[in-house]
Amino acid sequence: MLVSLPEVFMRIREVLSDPGSTVEEAAAVISKDPSLTAKLLKLVNSAFYARTLRVSGGLPPGPVDTLSRAVMLLGLNQLSTLAMGVSVMPLFKDIPAGCIDMRQFWRHSIGVGLVAKLLAVRLSDPSPERFFVAGLLHDIGRLVLFKQTPEAAGAAMAAAAASGKHLVAVEREILGFDHAELGGMLLRKWRFPESLEQAVWRHHAPATAEAPLEAAIVCVADAVAGATLPGCSGERLVPRYDHAAWEAVRLTPADLPELVETAEAHFEVICAMFS
Repeated sequence: MLVSLPEVFMRIREVLSDPGSTVEEAAAVISKDPSLTAKLLKLVNSAFYARTLRVSGGLPPGPVDTLSRAVMLLGLNQLSTLAMGVSVMPLFKDIPAGCIDMRQFWRHSIGVGLVAKLLAVRLSDPSPERFFVAGLLHDIGRLVLFKQTPEAAGAAMAAAAASGKHLVAVEREILGFDHAELGGMLLRKWRFPESLEQAVWRHHAPATAEAPLEAAIVCVADAVAGATLPGCSGERLVPRYDHAAWEAVRLTPADLPELVETAEAHFEVICAMFS
């Protein structure tokens, strides 16, 4: 296996796959990791979550001060998926700074997650949390490359910089596959929900996904965040414009200022929760 998964991840996965699981069981599993618990409660109590919950009609009175309350608010599947995504982040903390700036990597990833969730809420998706996680993990394949084949990953970045091509295209030329495919395969191995795996795997080619709209949301979020928010995952260029993806998410140029303004307003606060 690529990395040793934290025990809490595997236990959450078991809860998620068991239709008989209860709120109390999910809360008990997540609470075994105090750092993860603190991050989740900070997230759920943030102004960003208050805004998206208000839009979806699920904003409760008062602070969310327990995991059981958080599960009841977001739903068992949503909070468990969020917990799985957040628990993955520390697994790559040992990647050398010479490969990639991990702080900037996660800032970009969080930005994509924020925009993806905002787009999902705009589209009245019943489970917008998984889009935050899809955005958070959309470039995880790059971390796999840096961890497993740092020389090849570095060569791809150098070739992209020298040629002016998109890094994802150079990955395909040099490696025969790209980071999105590798990330999707990793999430499949880790048994993430299939919709999330596909959104990560197909975010550079949404039309090829089994559920094109979900991949399109991450595709558009990647472009918006890449163009307007801080952070970098190694790609120096904004992702290519995908007309079908933008049509699918029903985002027009007139919608962009409000979307970007909302993401910018919450970006630094959410990033600080993960530092």
